[in-house]
Amino acid sequence: MQKKQGLIEAVEDFQASYPLQFHLPSHSGRYINESFKDLVVKYGVKKIDGCWLAMHNVEGLEFPGARLGDLGDIYHKPFGSQLTLFLQNGSTIGNQIVSLCLAKKKVLIQTNSHISVYSGLQLAGATIIPLQPEYNAEYDLYMPVTAHQIKEALENDPEIGAIYLTSPNMEGLVANYQEIRQACKDVLMIVDEAHGAHCYFSKLMPTGALKSGADATVNSVHKTLGALSASALINVSKSSRLPAQKVKDSYHLLNTTSPSPLLLADVESCVRIFKQEGEQLLEGAINLNKKFKAALQRMPQVIIGNFDDQYESDPTKTVFKIKGLSGHDVGDLLDLMRINIEKTTQKCCVVTCHINITEQDIDELIAGVEQIAREHGVVDDIREDHQQLNPIYKRILIARKITVDLRDVLASESDYLPADQCLGKISAEIKYVCPPGFPVLVYGEEILQEHIEYFGQQKIKVLRND
Repeated sequence: MQKKQGLIEAVEDFQASYPLQFHLPSHSGRYINESFKDLVVKYGVKKIDGCWLAMHNVEGLEFPGARLGDLGDIYHKPFGSQLTLFLQNGSTIGNQIVSLCLAKKKVLIQTNSHISVYSGLQLAGATIIPLQPEYNAEYDLYMPVTAHQIKEALENDPEIGAIYLTSPNMEGLVANYQEIRQACKDVLMIVDEAHGAHCYFSKLMPTGALKSGADATVNSVHKTLGALSASALINVSKSSRLPAQKVKDSYHLLNTTSPSPLLLADVESCVRIFKQEGEQLLEGAINLNKKFKAALQRMPQVIIGNFDDQYESDPTKTVFKIKGLSGHDVGDLLDLMRINIEKTTQKCCVVTCHINITEQDIDELIAGVEQIAREHGVVDDIREDHQQLNPIYKRILIARKITVDLRDVLASESDYLPADQCLGKISAEIKYVCPPGFPVLVYGEEILQEHIEYFGQQKIKVLRND
């Protein structure tokens, strides 16, 4: 594909063949709130974005010292929060803000946490205690962590002061929050719930973390509620062990001093619509996903992932694979049909039927998968070798050693060296896979043989040996 001169030209070109988007953000270029659409049509985005003073004139919206604060009851009621804060750099900045509240603590995190959890805790001077989730080799996926794993980790290290979960994951699998809450007792329970904001608006969804024992959550509004990209929220529960004022203080350290009225108006419009019509919107999305799954079941080349006997799951998502093809192969073939999906792994594909997917969209997806399965898949139930095709990344997560404080790394001199010369050296950079944002290498991490195998001919920035 020929590169365009700039983003404006690239956007024009993209619009000419706008693909079906079975992935997040969950708007697919469509509005769910007509009042916000009318506002944009009437005034244009520039005039809305210039209405900064209008935010001072909203009942319940805090503006202490000309800084945006708590968003008020519009958000408190659906989320069950005592404090809700607006983020316009997505859940990434939300995780870093909450991490600051955990300064100097030992924090138990999943090894496959988002890079913002790692970087936030490193900035806070916290000690990261890694916990490896169960790996499902059949689908090349990580499962949610369990209460048993949490309990065992806390028994091994009673000084752990907080746990930081990632749930739901991109595949829609949800940790058992209530069991984990019981296991961690008085230890702080924070949840990167970027993929779970919609769980607060329908009984058909898994219960949200904030209503199941979490002290605070970070929720992406653009991922599942249809808002513009980079819109997110921090929510602090009414019974939180994490002081709300402490979260506010961290928020004002890192959040922008120029909040966008355009983004905030869009977030509010999405939350309002979900409060009024969330049950219907999500029921519609779930029914379309059921239609997709029913069609897959009729294809002899397709296997659908079913984890319901182990975990609660998001009913708007489907994990599937076509026998004889890698997940990446299937994703590439769908891309050629103008169909983009949420995620592919070596073994499977993940599809999100969000609230802006239509029945026509689903019919085109079904036709696309059916064609790929018929032309490229195999029917025979060949016994698969349930081994990840490239297990290096898995080994990196298990063996990770962070040995030097971030601030010491930043204060030191560094050099770029070929990967094969870096064994035992200390990383002076971050490298990660996005999506979903898993870190392959973080500041202060000791470079292992697995890193050298993973990066091959690339160079790595390492601390200089003086």
